[in-house]
Amino acid sequence: MGKEKLPEGWKILPIGKCVADDLSGFACSQNKLVEEGGYVQLRPFNIENGKLNLDTLYQVPLDIVDENKYYLEKGDILFNNTNSTELVGKSAIANERYSFAFSNHINRIRLDTDVVLPQFFHSYLSYMWAKGHFAKHCKKWIGQSGYTLTSLKNQPILIPPIDVQQEIITKLEKQIAEIENIKKEITIQELKINQIFEGYLSSVFKDLKDFSLEKKIKDFCENPQYGYTVPASKEKIGPKLLRITDIQNNHVNWDTVPYCNCPSEKYSQYELKNNDIVFARTGATTGKSFLIKNPENSVFASYLIRLKIKDENVLPEYLYLFFKSPSYWNQILKHSRGGTMPNFNATMLGNLKVPIIDISMQHKIINHSNGVYELYKQLADINSLQSIAVNQLPESILNEVFSKYEIPEKV
Repeated sequence: MGKEKLPEGWKILPIGKCVADDLSGFACSQNKLVEEGGYVQLRPFNIENGKLNLDTLYQVPLDIVDENKYYLEKGDILFNNTNSTELVGKSAIANERYSFAFSNHINRIRLDTDVVLPQFFHSYLSYMWAKGHFAKHCKKWIGQSGYTLTSLKNQPILIPPIDVQQEIITKLEKQIAEIENIKKEITIQELKINQIFEGYLSSVFKDLKDFSLEKKIKDFCENPQYGYTVPASKEKIGPKLLRITDIQNNHVNWDTVPYCNCPSEKYSQYELKNNDIVFARTGATTGKSFLIKNPENSVFASYLIRLKIKDENVLPEYLYLFFKSPSYWNQILKHSRGGTMPNFNATMLGNLKVPIIDISMQHKIINHSNGVYELYKQLADINSLQSIAVNQLPESILNEVFSKYEIPEKV
């Protein structure tokens, strides 16, 4: 199907013609950050799903910031110019005024609102990102990619009359709001599904208390081991490097796990083997575990902790079930402060208590749990497919708005 001609009054301009002012951010190393009394400096992780995520804010010393220069007005666009290939080019729109600076990996774009409305401009950037423009045209280095503001300004943008832009924005916002409501329903379903398996494990390990021997993990496992500190690479320069982010929904897609440079002496120290159990020791998934089965040639990264069982009377599958149970999480939460999950460390892990039972009973629990888990997994997979479909809707909506017209690569 051919592209439609532009309606009367519509035009195609270089993005630079829409920009009234732009400003690059500045660098500040981690060791110069301050905990309080500083000036907030946004980082790329604060740009999430087209919005500003202010859950985690870094502060830089006041004396390195020109407060008359570094701030955000309502409608300012933040463009992430340097990141991993799949994330470079993401953007967010400021929904109010903020006294915030931003790192050198971010550009602030202030628009000429007589030409383009900020919400429309941001929707177009989101369309470019979803279509893979930035990933395709960015400059790639080892571990990161860049897309300059100059390159962005040279790209064409579709510009309808202001009243038509507003109509498009209103339509998009209504559809996005409907999608967000569906996402909330899916999240509620996910919580209910998770409660099925959690409830089962809770009853299993609660019933074991009367005829089990409680042992600390350090009594039947080798000393917990922190992972290997090394940059990840998409190039096949060595073994694969398993990271926290590679473990999703109790699964690892080894095809997408990056590689790393790992000398032979380090490889023998950090090689992942069958029945290893790894734990996230920091971040949003702190304390979550994963049982390694049939791993590829790989090592584990520094934000993971590895556990190896040394007692043949403890089955790894049984121990892994315990690490999914409320009995395990209740011990972890005792170390939390004000509801905040602590950093998970080797000492804490080694001192956790596990109910140890006869190995024949461990086998029975594992076999029965597998049946319950299959039911749980079927429900979870259905919910996951619904979530994937819903998450693709914003891209479909943007595609419907912007892809029907012929837009040249250059103007």
